[in-house]
Amino acid sequence: MAAGALVLDGFGETRAAHAAGMSGDLAVLNYALTLEHIEDAMYKALLSSGYLYGQAYQYASTFGAHEHAHVVALTATIK
Repeated sequence: MAAGALVLDGFGETRAAHAAGMSGDLAVLNYALTLEHIEDAMYKALLSSGYLYGQAYQYASTFGAHEHAHVVALTATIK
């Protein structure tokens, strides 16, 4: 899902979720999953960029692993 598709309507649902007929808990989970995908991709790009080393690389690696775990957990929950 493109980041631009995350515009919220007046009830806190994403337009994509609303169009797909999702509401309530499922819409929230899908929105959270989208954010986690963005964070996961950011850490993967940062770690592969070559700009980090030492303790900064270790922190980013740890945080990136947590974000990836969130993606896995939310994906399993939504299925």
